[in-house]
Amino acid sequence: MLSICIPIHQYPVRPLILALQKEIQENNLPCNLICADDGSDQNTLKQNDFLLDDQSIQYEALPQNIGRSAIRNHLARLSDQPFLLFLDVDVMPSYPDFLRRYLHDLSASIVVYGGTVYSATAPEDPLKRFHWRYGHAKEQIQSSRRNQDEYRSFKTNNFVVQRDFFLTNPLDESLTGYGHEDSLFAYRCARQGVRIRHIDNPVLHLGLENQAVLIKKLESSLDNLYRLYQKNELPETPLAAIFKPGMLRWLSGQLNGLLPVFRNKLTTDVAAPMILLDLYKLIYLKDHEQKVMSSDPNNNPNGR
Repeated sequence: MLSICIPIHQYPVRPLILALQKEIQENNLPCNLICADDGSDQNTLKQNDFLLDDQSIQYEALPQNIGRSAIRNHLARLSDQPFLLFLDVDVMPSYPDFLRRYLHDLSASIVVYGGTVYSATAPEDPLKRFHWRYGHAKEQIQSSRRNQDEYRSFKTNNFVVQRDFFLTNPLDESLTGYGHEDSLFAYRCARQGVRIRHIDNPVLHLGLENQAVLIKKLESSLDNLYRLYQKNELPETPLAAIFKPGMLRWLSGQLNGLLPVFRNKLTTDVAAPMILLDLYKLIYLKDHEQKVMSSDPNNNPNGR
């Protein structure tokens, strides 16, 4: 009934697999496991080579990285069950009945998102504490709040979807790099009138990044957000309001020259406030638009 699809990239998958297998075997659940490695290095492949010997797991290692959207679409095509559960590799179920919570009433919705939580204890590595604080501030959201704005709160790290729907509405592979493939998927669900149901079934996010790496990934997500703006497929996100006519132009006058100052603070200060990150995102988008416009003067989305 449920294919559990896990894209792997540069991370050991054994703890997640063991947790899922334990619940499946102890409760005789109608689930199968499908894993695909997206061009990881040899060290990661060696850590995960146990997958080759486990006949209960469908496993494939791709020789080259094809990207966040493409690997998930590939996993969906490999599946043979009517429902798919997508899980990021660097997570762990929060509840012992994690799979049963999803299986309880699969037919009630086309798309179901379970949520994300972060450890209550700060990581020992100071370089990862900013990511931990970011997760608590921006991503750890109760299902009651997520259901109030169902499309804005959706992520691809822990969701169930009907296979037929996903195959005809795959993740957009034109968005390369990191970020907002989930926002675009939710946006397209909204345009089709497909509801996203949010439940209390979170995964614990384990893969905390060093602070500088996290900021670089967030910048990549902002690049993708701007690409969606150019394509007139801007999803409903907290940053969407700044694309209103004249807003980025106003920001260029108010925050000009602060980009390198803010970036240095965000990549080096473990106690940098979240409001600084919010301001940095605005400045980054303004700066990114100026670079796009200067490289192509005819590129003027929405007549701006």
